[in-house]
Amino acid sequence: DVQAKELGLKNGDTVSIRKGGIRAGILANVFVRVSDKFELRVHLDTDEANALAIKNGEEVELMW
Repeated sequence: DVQAKELGLKNGDTVSIRKGGIRAGILANVFVRVSDKFELRVHLDTDEANALAIKNGEEVELMW
């Protein structure tokens, strides 16, 4: 995937996701999945999203 290559990421890598604001925090060891069929997105389960009050479509910072 072009986006992954531009970021220096490959399938199986891990990254961290940082969210600012009132319920700021970092989710570590988030697995990267790369495919020509995927767009650059983060998919979180409900518990992860609720822990940091992340809403659908909200931007977060990618850290690696």
